[in-house]
Amino acid sequence: MPRTTNNPTPHTRSYITLGQSHYGKTPLTICHYQLKEDTTPMNSFNRIYLHNTYKYTNLEELLEYSWRRNLAGIGYHFAIDTKGTIFNTRPINLMGAHIYGENRESIGIVFLNADSCAKSKTSLGSFQQLYTSLSHQAEKPLTVQSHSYGQCEYLQHQITLYNQNLPIELQITPLQFDSSICEDEKVEQKRIFLRETLTQMKQKIPTPKQPQYQLLRRLTEELKVCPGKSYYQFVNSIK
Repeated sequence: MPRTTNNPTPHTRSYITLGQSHYGKTPLTICHYQLKEDTTPMNSFNRIYLHNTYKYTNLEELLEYSWRRNLAGIGYHFAIDTKGTIFNTRPINLMGAHIYGENRESIGIVFLNADSCAKSKTSLGSFQQLYTSLSHQAEKPLTVQSHSYGQCEYLQHQITLYNQNLPIELQITPLQFDSSICEDEKVEQKRIFLRETLTQMKQKIPTPKQPQYQLLRRLTEELKVCPGKSYYQFVNSIK
């Protein structure tokens, strides 16, 4: 696995060297590059979050994008392309940076164009093999969720925390999230509802709740469908 090293020189082209290895019985293409020092160890994991990227399907571009966001390196632990190649893009013993609020004890897997991977039996087979190898290392049954589900779950948790010790008239109504988190129109409807609710309550916010209120606004604006309907094909294949 790649090791944490000093910060890369700013504004220079990032380079990744590739090597071959295995994780359990799963063949991997290891991505070696210079990680920044601000990494956190992760000794165990119990869930997988699935992501997609359509724009940054070149790994070096993905790394540079991650550095522009001030991440230590690529935030996902693994990337799978349409040919079924599995890239180990971050050491599995380091916490990822792939889903706000839910990175602890979770593995991030990104599909380099999820729609194309969903149509590829080779990509599906690679995911199944990686899931099996990861399951053998997990301390309890390994769940698989979409990035959207993780976002919504964390948002629900923050709404619950916000509502604590507030009178009913100042509480925010929790939103219900189900399979509709894979449909852009329905996610947008929920975003609009929550955005309007937060705007209406702006003048009523108790001073101690202001930081939590600002976090809810940020999480609301960041809601998105990822990786979309395609991810169900991967999830259903391992049930």
